[in-house]
Amino acid sequence: MKTLYFILLLLPASWLYGQFPLPRQNRHTALTNFEHAAKSRTPSSNILTALDSIDIYYNNNPEIKRIYRYDDAGHTTEEIVLVLTPGSMENSFRITSDYENDLLRLRMYWNLDTDADRWNPLEKMEYYYNDRNLNDSVYFARHENNGWVPDRYQLYEYNDAGLKTQSVNYAFLDNNWVPSDKILYHYDNQYRLSEFIWQLYQNGAWQNFYKDIHLYNSQGLFYDYQSYYWTGNDWEEDYRELAHYTPEAIVDTILYFYSYTNGHWVPASRDVFGVDDYGNWTDLNMEDYDGNRWELEFRVTFSYDNSLEYNQLLTPEILGNEYFINDRQFFRHKLDSLEQFDYESGTITDYSCLVFHYSPHQIAVEEAREESLEIFPNPASDFVYIKETAGEPVIRVSIFDLNGQEIKKWAGNKTFYSLKELAKGTYILRIRTPNTVRSFKLIKR
Repeated sequence: MKTLYFILLLLPASWLYGQFPLPRQNRHTALTNFEHAAKSRTPSSNILTALDSIDIYYNNNPEIKRIYRYDDAGHTTEEIVLVLTPGSMENSFRITSDYENDLLRLRMYWNLDTDADRWNPLEKMEYYYNDRNLNDSVYFARHENNGWVPDRYQLYEYNDAGLKTQSVNYAFLDNNWVPSDKILYHYDNQYRLSEFIWQLYQNGAWQNFYKDIHLYNSQGLFYDYQSYYWTGNDWEEDYRELAHYTPEAIVDTILYFYSYTNGHWVPASRDVFGVDDYGNWTDLNMEDYDGNRWELEFRVTFSYDNSLEYNQLLTPEILGNEYFINDRQFFRHKLDSLEQFDYESGTITDYSCLVFHYSPHQIAVEEAREESLEIFPNPASDFVYIKETAGEPVIRVSIFDLNGQEIKKWAGNKTFYSLKELAKGTYILRIRTPNTVRSFKLIKR
């Protein structure tokens, strides 16, 4: 249903895609500047502007309200989705997340029992980690007859850089774990996802099913995405995206979508973006191609508070479509609202609106203490140098964005840690020793 296009983008990924993690283009700009060394000295705390709730209206009627809660570290601990349309309140749901030492350990989904006025457990996911604190498995269970029933299991493998190389899914059938499908991830020499292969387990062997190929331009920006289905003998083209950027490569201005028909890539639709001087989207026109001309299907307009930049915001890490809210490459300032207009033959047929509400939220972040750690340069560009000075070895180094998502990690056996693939912005540098876990603010220029 095109009317609820952006509303659906805000649903959690597990509800949209089930157990299959779909790829997401890496569109961060390649940065090559180098800054002079500088030390962080003064302890401080961060007060961010947190996204508390989203009100969603359809034809000016309240449709959905989404509520978010965070802990002191900035992790999203709860999301509540209330369906407000008459007779649909029972479709409301809730997501809770538990963290331990900054690692997600348990996520639960709940549905609303309107008769008993309570939340009933629906599904849970338990997260387990290897000795590098990389998530190596997730156990899924569904709640039935007042108890938990095993449902599926995911196992992950990583390369030396900490990038996921394989995800294997198992289903619980007849009291046994049975392999069902797996995904293989391949990267280029810049650590960007270059190929994604989905295989199904059939007749006792792994069979190809689907794959994506990701290509990047000379500036490190995604520009070509191609998908293929396995025919039994070879890969057959299925779908393609091509991105066009502003001259400054701030953000893509046109995204073309193609289907493969009769041996040719045929245009199917396109997204045309307006961009302001800050690099924010101002509007989006989605147009379908009928073979002769482009016809407007819907239009979205965006409103911002440009006094607040993205790195001053705290937004949920459990949103289904992360780039919609959380990708600084597309939204560089505080997003206040968006409006969507659906068209048919040039006439507006439906209207949707999302209004975003914020409030201050303090997260516990301290600067490096000079007497126990040396961290420089900060701000940094290509590398950050970490040296312990109190005799306690560093065993793990992680970088999180301000939404609490871990985006890079290393075993603590290095001196220099590369930041080349990170976009500009503010991050949380987390350093683990045998007895402590400490967090510091890190600025990437």
